Amino acid sequence: MVVERDNQGDLIRVVISRRLSIVVCISCRLLMVVCISRRLLMVVCISRRLLMVVCISRRLLMVVCISRRLLMVVCISRRLLVVVVVLQIL
Repeated sequence: MVVERDNQGDLIRVVISRRLSIVVCISCRLLMVVCISRRLLMVVCISRRLLMVVCISRRLLMVVCISRRLLMVVCISRRLLVVVVVLQIL
């Protein structure tokens, strides 16, 4: 396992093996985690107003987005298409 940091300390890359690495980006307003492997790309983005998860593989694309006014789920595969959007208007 190898851990690398940039000069500012905002970006941390963790190489677990040849097949899997994780990149973490930390700032005052945002936490973003990117997981990269041969079969999967997953991005998790967290801020004060938003949680977003994007998962991409060979057979699946999934997006989940949650905020104060919006819940959105999109799931696409070979046999399935699911789109759920819920809006809350204040």
